[in-house]
Amino acid sequence: MNFKLIILTSLFLFFIGCGGSSSDKIVKFLEQNSTNIAPKIENYETNSTVKISMYDTFTSESNISVISILANDINNDDLIYSLSGVDSDKFIIYNGELLLKKYSTYTLPLDYNFDNIYEVSVIVSDEKGGVDIVNFNIEIKEKYEIVTPIVAPTLEPMPEPTIEPIIKPEPTVEPIPIIEPIIKPEPTVEPIPIIEPIIKPTPMITIAPTATPEPIISMNLNEEYIVSKGDKVEILTDDSVINVLHTLDDDTKIITLISGSANLIKGDFAVIE
Repeated sequence: MNFKLIILTSLFLFFIGCGGSSSDKIVKFLEQNSTNIAPKIENYETNSTVKISMYDTFTSESNISVISILANDINNDDLIYSLSGVDSDKFIIYNGELLLKKYSTYTLPLDYNFDNIYEVSVIVSDEKGGVDIVNFNIEIKEKYEIVTPIVAPTLEPMPEPTIEPIIKPEPTVEPIPIIEPIIKPEPTVEPIPIIEPIIKPTPMITIAPTATPEPIISMNLNEEYIVSKGDKVEILTDDSVINVLHTLDDDTKIITLISGSANLIKGDFAVIE
């Protein structure tokens, strides 16, 4: 038994008994207590995910139409179209027509993960909170061109030309003249003169004697001395202090005697003049 129908019927009879403005009261009551039915997207299933593939044939002149949404409301409420999803900002919906904005192309993907698949949801709602939603994955493919095949025209066969044979006359052979050989006299060969070699004396090389410097140098206070590899510093007193001023490389240093006395013993070396 439909209790709701019985209650509505009883209330209807009650308002009739009130007289006067009962019809206005009935309309107002039915509007407040009637059940709102959400709008319905007719050409796609509710809460479904629809995959659409389109080729990149876009131009910079206008937005590109993707799909048309056909929606209906059984209560005849005004319908409101809106978009949501990670790529919704790349689309426009106008009077149920979903448009992809003109700057989206295959070579310049602008979807959130740059894979040329745009994710957008179309929402249709009424003024009373009824909603229907369809999700779309719209894939943009590389632009292609339709090539019209070129059909070669049918040519009529041409008759083969008749070629007249060309008869060449026999060539006249001239007799080969006999050429007497020319005998040249034998050339006179002059004798080759014998050239005695000129022997230059070997120059004498004078080798400078090796000079041996003094191997022991008595160091003076605060004077700079160069110490090389093989040299030795001999400390003569207990209060002798040696200070290294500069290090020129791994084998050469500059030192000075600050206090006391010491000798610099040079290593063996030769001076070539």
